[in-house]
Formats: sequence, C-alpha cells, structure tokens
Amino acid sequence: MGNSNGKLPIRRTHPMPSAKKLLEEEKYEQAFNVLVEEQSDFLLRNILRWVRQEDQARDVLQNTYIRIWKGLPSFRAEAQISSWCYRIAFNESMAFLRSRKRVLKLEQAEAGVAIAPEEGPDAEEIQRRLQFALEQLPERQRQVFELRYYEEMPYEEMAALLELSVGSLKASFHHARKKIESHLREEN
Repeated sequence: MGNSNGKLPIRRTHPMPSAKKLLEEEKYEQAFNVLVEEQSDFLLRNILRWVRQEDQARDVLQNTYIRIWKGLPSFRAEAQISSWCYRIAFNESMAFLRSRKRVLKLEQAEAGVAIAPEEGPDAEEIQRRLQFALEQLPERQRQVFELRYYEEMPYEEMAALLELSVGSLKASFHHARKKIESHLREEN
C-alpha cells in the first residue's frame, strides 16, 4: 500500500480543538487531555523551579492535574486556561512547600539538631537566599519576576498569560528586582 518512492503516504489530520472550545461543549475528558498535552512542560518547569526536586515536582504536578480535572466543570470561560492552570500549579507548589517546611521543623525539633552555617556561601546557599528573597515579594511581583527571569518570557506573552498590561508587568519586574537586590545586599 506504499507509493513508488517507498515512503508511506502523508496522512492529513484535523487540528485538535482547543481546550476552551471543548469546555464550552462540556467535553471535559477531551479538554483535560488537551490541557495536559499543551501545559505539561510549562507547568513542570515552573513547579520544578519552586520545589527544586524532580520527584517532588512530579508529585506536585499530579496534584495539579487532579485539581484541574476537578475544576474543569466550574471553569469560567472568560478566564485564560493557561493562567488558570498556572495559578493552580503555583498554589499546589506553595502548599507543598508549606507542608515540607512544617515536616522539616518537626524533624529538626525531634532530633535536636541545629545546622551550622558553612564559611562563605556556595551555589546552594545563594539559591536559598534568592528563594527566600522571592518569598518576601508580593505574589504578583514574584510571579512576574519568575516568569521573566527564569522562563525568559516576553512581556507580551506574560501580559496574555496573567491578563495584565505590559506596562504594569515591567513596573512589577523592576520593583521585584530592586527588592531582591536590596534583600540580598542586607543578608551579606
């Protein structure tokens, strides 16, 4: 059934409907599959940046998918799906980190162990300081900084994702950067 050049014929496929269109038609399972296909890399990259360990990031991603699945019937069509998924991933990551922090404090208290700081900061310590500085930022500034700095996302794409103006995003990034620099200077 091949052609004369030995190659298989090219099969044309119909473009897959968007998740938003599928949600409007109440085809939740298909919409969910499209969201997983479209959003997985982006969500995992962000979760991994927040959580920092791949196995834990994958667990958080699974929890994110569960929340997305449960929330599909109540999704508001006027919102952007990508920003809705990002928000869920962010919330799941922060919940995980809060939980992990409580467990670590409990383990340290039970063990009676105090960790002594080393001489001079290493790469892990610098990353910890940056993460702490990020946690001190207002949520909007933190989101904008992370998307711009880590994802290198253009302001126009960020504006569509977060449903904000480019000008306000640039201002948020500028303020976030100044606060982080100030915080890091104070720690040294």
